Parts: sequence; C-alpha cells; structure tokens
Amino acid sequence: MGTAVTEETPMNAQQEARDRTGERGASKSGPRAASSYGNARRQGRPTAKKAPTDGHFVSLVVAAELVGVSVKTLRRRIAAHVLPAYRLGGGRAIRVNLGEVRDALLIPYDEA
Repeated sequence: MGTAVTEETPMNAQQEARDRTGERGASKSGPRAASSYGNARRQGRPTAKKAPTDGHFVSLVVAAELVGVSVKTLRRRIAAHVLPAYRLGGGRAIRVNLGEVRDALLIPYDEA
C-alpha cells in the first residue's frame, strides 16, 4: 500500500495565506462594501425591537399577546362593535389600534 500524496490546490493555498495574515475573506468593492446590514443578527447579538405604542395599528395576534387575551376574544369584541377594527389597504388582514384595544378591554381596578 502506498501513501497518498495530497496536492495543494490553488484554493487551499489561498485559504492558508488568508489564515496566516488573519484576513477572513476577499475584500468587496462597490456601494455595499461597508454595509453592516444584518450583522447583529448574524453575530448573535440581540437586535432592539420597539414595542408598539398606543397609536400603532397591530395585528390581532400582537394585540392579544400584549393585552393578555386570546385572538378569539378580540374577534368577539369586534363582532359586538365594542372594539373598532380596520382593514388596511382593502386586504384581508385586520388591524386594531393598540390604544383602542386597551381602552375597550382594560378596565381600571376601582371600577370593576
């Protein structure tokens, strides 16, 4: 049995040269060369996500999670005309104003 001789391919030589110099990859050129778009997500850092405020229109799922009720409860309140809802752009998606959801569903403790 003979020993296998591995020939170094040009790609391996380039990779070894980069490893020795500490370079991670080929340099980019053009308008997107210095872009850091998505780097936080790729590097595992948490990305800051703003919580919706009272003036925002949100989906029923988001509104239900923020207020602590089910989506079915929101749909019942919309059908009973207790909670106003909107179809933005004439589509199928229903949106509610978060401030209106809080006003319609959250009752102060003193009044309960």
